[in-house]
Amino acid sequence: MLAMQEQLDAHENFEVLSDGTMKFDDFIAFRSIILRQMLRKFNSDKERLAVQAIDFLKKNEERNYVTNYLEMTSKYSQALMEMTDAACKHLEFDRANFAGTVQSINKSKELAAKMQKAESEVKGLHVQQNAEFTGTKEDALNCFKYRAGQEMQMIQRLKY
Repeated sequence: MLAMQEQLDAHENFEVLSDGTMKFDDFIAFRSIILRQMLRKFNSDKERLAVQAIDFLKKNEERNYVTNYLEMTSKYSQALMEMTDAACKHLEFDRANFAGTVQSINKSKELAAKMQKAESEVKGLHVQQNAEFTGTKEDALNCFKYRAGQEMQMIQRLKY
């Protein structure tokens, strides 16, 4: 969390508007710092759970795969909430105003798309910095197709 605090301090000024929401460009920087730290925090859980998920897929243990998937999404959400809370506390930015800023941004398709693009870039950089795949392109494609198929089946089952 020290690295996150240093990054927040380096930004110097996060402008808060009169309604308590944060100025868009400052919020994008704020969210990006939170997301980078969250991805670092979540990485060890993600790696552990990904190995388990592959094992469950190989053994065709669908119920365990779904449980694993739910645990992974829970750990991701938990890490994001933890980092968001810590960042808001560090800046003395009320959590309700954080939520209000997100709501305000989501009212504009253009701003929401810009926020999503910025978040995708942060995630993409994290993956590039931490990815190590020793298989072939064909192996990667086959893994992706298999996993996507399994997840679509899981979603279909959960719907009914």
